[in-house]
Amino acid sequence: IAVYQEQLMFIVQVMAWFSLGEADLLRRWIGKKKIEIIEQLKWEFITKAGQFKNYKPETPKYIYEEMIQPAANYSFNKSHAACYAFIAYQTDYLKAYYRTEFLTALMVSDEESMERIVMEVWECNSKWIQVLPPSVNDWMKHFTYINDTTIRFGLKAIKWIWDWPIEAIKNGRKDGKYTSLEDFIARAGREVINKKSLEALILSGSLDDFGERGQLYKNIENIIKFSRAWEKKKESNQIGLFDHIENSNALVLETVSEFSFEDLIKWEKLVIWFPISGHPLDGLSRYIE
Repeated sequence: IAVYQEQLMFIVQVMAWFSLGEADLLRRWIGKKKIEIIEQLKWEFITKAGQFKNYKPETPKYIYEEMIQPAANYSFNKSHAACYAFIAYQTDYLKAYYRTEFLTALMVSDEESMERIVMEVWECNSKWIQVLPPSVNDWMKHFTYINDTTIRFGLKAIKWIWDWPIEAIKNGRKDGKYTSLEDFIARAGREVINKKSLEALILSGSLDDFGERGQLYKNIENIIKFSRAWEKKKESNQIGLFDHIENSNALVLETVSEFSFEDLIKWEKLVIWFPISGHPLDGLSRYIE
């Protein structure tokens, strides 16, 4: 079994008198996984092995097909393989002894790839690590380690939420956590209070501290109107920063029914690619098991 590409270079030099340059070309094509070129070099190897070393054709043919060609699917040069082995050892150690921190870091590095995030959240669940929905009050921009059994979903991984509303939410929290929906509207500002951002924040669970998702979602237009009125008053210096909290014209939300469990997980899957609140088959888990 050839483990390193250098061994393949040695084989073709010893058996078929390939020059070092020719052997390095073979190594290069193996590194690039150019299967068709590696196939063409097989006949040159068989011919030279018979011409220079008097091997019967079946011997170099067997070695090439059973050792050299399969190595094109996996082998590295020795220094490259050593680096991979060292990194594999380090990450294996971290995953074994700092599992939650490791998975958090992994999701941060993969947050541009929702396919990988979904896979990693499932792994968290299989290891009894809870991944909480995002929150404007308990968050960092990225996935956040809370404790050994809890990770908080990052706002950056929410669909339709870009860097600028995240920075606005972050800046708004400089004076502490948001205490109400009105307080969030006032401090986060117009960068966040628009239809697309509100939909994403509500449906992902980021605004759960301020009410039920179904009610917030049905009142998006009212929230935007309230925000515009607040901004207009603030720009005209008619009110102070927190006057809206005690103002008689406080935001009033229409009463509507809450989302069903099916709605919750459907919308979560849309905006964060994963049903954080549960799985569609949770009610049948006993039968599935």
